[in-house]
Amino acid sequence: SDVCSSDLSLTVSNGNDLWIYYPKFSEAEHYTLGKKQFFDDSIAALTAGLNLHDVEKFFRVAPAREGNGYRIVLTPKSAGVRRLLTSLTVWMNADAIVEKTDASLPKGDRIVTTYTNVRMLKAVEAKFDFTPPAGAHVSTPLGE
Repeated sequence: SDVCSSDLSLTVSNGNDLWIYYPKFSEAEHYTLGKKQFFDDSIAALTAGLNLHDVEKFFRVAPAREGNGYRIVLTPKSAGVRRLLTSLTVWMNADAIVEKTDASLPKGDRIVTTYTNVRMLKAVEAKFDFTPPAGAHVSTPLGE
């Protein structure tokens, strides 16, 4: 099915703050990292699953060649991560750029995300700051 651009969200993190912005609702969620161990571990696990840095710290890894790229099935090792997700499947192209993810959640839900226009930047080129647009409602779901 086609996804309308108004259904998309933007996630930005600089290592200290995590922002999730929903343009359709003019809503931004702000999370301060380093205050809640479970949340920080969950974010670290999901980040590892997407960029494959330290992935074996959090997941059992089952890679397979698929088409011109790869399919990697990640199964959480710790009970803490299993409370968040039962598995994460990541599809990458031949250049190791994530094209799609399929997250299976403990209650049977699934979140499938397709990535487009992905650009890999060198760390010095990347900017991870985010300021919500004027008029956006900002919430702090974890109450920081």
